[in-house]
Formats: sequence, C-alpha cells, structure tokens
Amino acid sequence: MNINELRSLTFKELLQELSKAQKELQHIRIHIRTKHQKDTSLVQKKKQTISRIKTLLREMELEKAIEEAVKI
Repeated sequence: MNINELRSLTFKELLQELSKAQKELQHIRIHIRTKHQKDTSLVQKKKQTISRIKTLLREMELEKAIEEAVKI
C-alpha cells in the first residue's frame, strides 16, 4: 500500500492496517527462518510500511491536539 492510499484511510482503518502489517511481518520472519521464504528484503519493506502507518497515526494525533488547543 503506498502513502497516498494510506493517507486516504481513517484513524481506525490505519490501526487495522498497522495490526495487519505487524502480523504479516511476523509471518515473513517465521518463513525466512524456516527457509520457506528466500527474499529477505520483504522484512525491510514491511518495516517501512509499518513506519509509514505509525507516522500517519502520529500526524493525525498531533493535528487533533492542535485543533483542541486552538479551541481553548
């Protein structure tokens, strides 16, 4: 999923995608250790996806905090 697709998701959808990506990362690591998966670059790619999602979640949290601060 690219960054534009991620930006179009809601907070809850991003949390679901984060959970899904973390589970996929765990499965990739298991498959690499059991020699079912040879492409070790998948770990790095999945970690980058997780980082993107976490960054977007943090941006949303900060935007919400700024909006609340402006109301006061």
